[in-house]
Amino acid sequence: MEKVYQVINDCKRKYGDRFLYYLTGSHARNETAFNDYDISIVDTEDNQGDWADLLKRFIGVNDWKGRGLHAQINQYIPAVMEMSKQEYYDHRNMKVKRYYYSESNEKEMWNDAISLGNNLWGHESNLVSAKARDQGLVMGPLVCIQL
Repeated sequence: MEKVYQVINDCKRKYGDRFLYYLTGSHARNETAFNDYDISIVDTEDNQGDWADLLKRFIGVNDWKGRGLHAQINQYIPAVMEMSKQEYYDHRNMKVKRYYYSESNEKEMWNDAISLGNNLWGHESNLVSAKARDQGLVMGPLVCIQL
């Protein structure tokens, strides 16, 4: 987690309190076997102008075991954190937008990925992904730890 905090602290020095950072995914759920650190970021100003620069800071950063940082802008996180388990389940098919930084062609991975310029990509998916459903995580709620 040291590398996660280093990057986030660098971002806070540059952007102040504009962005909120949350640890999500397997590490947030205290699973011992995890491949990367999932970081969901909320922009309190909802202004895409700095998103590519912000997300690029997480690329190529690994912990001592080689686990990388997987950062996304997920503006829906505050609403999801307020949901009960039942509400989370009821909204599992709700379409949400996720924004990533990638220097590769995201169309190869996501058919509906949209380039927003500067290697920033947008993708729309269900609140609960197919992978999360396969792991039995549809009964939520989403585990988010603010960093």
